[in-house]
Amino acid sequence: MDETGTRIAPSPRIRSPGSSSARTAQGLVRASASTDAIPATTTLVDLPATVSTGTPLVLTGVATDDDGNPATDDGVVGVVEVSVDGGATWQVADGRGTWTYTWTPTVAGTYEVLARAIDDSVNLPGAAILASDTVEVTAPEQPNGFSLFDPYEVVTGTSYNDGQPVSLGVRFEATETGAVTALKYWRTAADADDTDTRPGYLWDAGGTLLATVTFTSAPGNAGWQVATLDTPVQIAANTEYVVSYQTQDNYLAGGNFFSSGFTDPFGVLTAPSGQNGVYAYGTSLQFPTQSYNSSNYWGDLAFEPGAGVATPLGTLTPAGGWNLPTTPAPEAFAFFANLPDALLFRSTVDPDPVAPGNFPTAWQHSPVPESHVFEPWIPPDPTAPELYFDRDAFVF
Repeated sequence: MDETGTRIAPSPRIRSPGSSSARTAQGLVRASASTDAIPATTTLVDLPATVSTGTPLVLTGVATDDDGNPATDDGVVGVVEVSVDGGATWQVADGRGTWTYTWTPTVAGTYEVLARAIDDSVNLPGAAILASDTVEVTAPEQPNGFSLFDPYEVVTGTSYNDGQPVSLGVRFEATETGAVTALKYWRTAADADDTDTRPGYLWDAGGTLLATVTFTSAPGNAGWQVATLDTPVQIAANTEYVVSYQTQDNYLAGGNFFSSGFTDPFGVLTAPSGQNGVYAYGTSLQFPTQSYNSSNYWGDLAFEPGAGVATPLGTLTPAGGWNLPTTPAPEAFAFFANLPDALLFRSTVDPDPVAPGNFPTAWQHSPVPESHVFEPWIPPDPTAPELYFDRDAFVF
């Protein structure tokens, strides 16, 4: 009934399970009510006992509506659903026979994971026959190095071949000063039937090329392709850079990925939304600036916070000047410098660091080298990545 007391008939499209229409249109045969009253079942492949937050976990299993009794009426699996909160909410999995569902936990805790199959007669399985497992999600351990996507994000998208060379990339920032040590891109299995050689590039936001690598991928080598930089490149905190690679043919694009910004699980590397990812067509070296559909072209990098370099000191001025006799050729010389207490000083000839502070010191060499380079130096910390300052050296 409605609010006036009038009885409202149910829609003719809605029928209770087990019912059939009382009449049929001309030329149609009335369907028989299903006699399948046994719910479908599914398996759930054993999950790891423990995973860390931000780690994608692929749930999978096999669903069937065959109860094993040839005398009963079997239907088909209509849908497989997964719950990661003990059945409070359900999400649809991909596939109805062999199925998968990717879950990336973001909060630490104990999770009861359930899976159920629902057949075409809408027989809901009871709690007793649900596939289940328990996963303990822990806070992630802070790694020494970071990437934007690898291994945290499940790579998805469509393969394309535009018939011309294209450079594809991603704009990113780091929340800490550090060094880029390698570049990466994703190679699909469909693209891995031959040997590919592709260049990779690191740029600043204005299009200045900072580093170049070469990816060499053998047949069958799919997934993340990694090329290490010959020399790590320092990048500044909260400053935009671009990593890109160039392909003559195949590439992967995930549409609308950057409709919102992306951050790795540790909050170290971020990729902004909007004009991201980026591309540029052309056979020559191209800085990618165009964007379409907020697509992710799955370029990536390896980054070590604080590694390789730190905040430059600027010019070091010797407090007492140099004392270097010229005749005869000296076998020893004195060096005076005013340095922060936290720093040591070393030379390229004698790598042993000297004491910090305002000091004189001397090195003995025979013969005396034609040039002698001094540079600021911080000793390696066994609990942190090795850290060196930019060279601001004196040569004499």
